[in-house]
Amino acid sequence: MNDSPITNIIPNPTKPTPIPAAARHFSVSPRTVGNWIASRYIVAYQRGSEVLVDLDQIEEAFKTNKHMRDGRRLPFGKDAIILPLAYRAEVVTETEAAGQ
Repeated sequence: MNDSPITNIIPNPTKPTPIPAAARHFSVSPRTVGNWIASRYIVAYQRGSEVLVDLDQIEEAFKTNKHMRDGRRLPFGKDAIILPLAYRAEVVTETEAAGQ
C-alpha cells in the first residue's frame, strides 16, 4: 500500500466542492478535510476566496492512504445488516428494556 502524499493531483478537478460540503459528503468534520490538505493527502483549489477540494481525488486517496478515514463506512463491518425503520418507532432505553 502506498502512503506517499498527493499521488493523484488533478489539474482540473472533476468535482470541485467547498470544504464544508465535502466534509458532509464523507461524514467527517471540515477540520478533518483541512488536515488531509495539511498532510498533503489531497490538494486544495482556490476560486476567489473559496477553497475547494475534488471529491474524486478524495475517493482515490482513500484507496492509497491508510491514514485517511472515510466516515461513510459503517463501524459494524461490511456484512452487517442495518435496515431503516419504516415507521416512527418508540425508542426503548436500557433501563426500560431491563424492566426497571
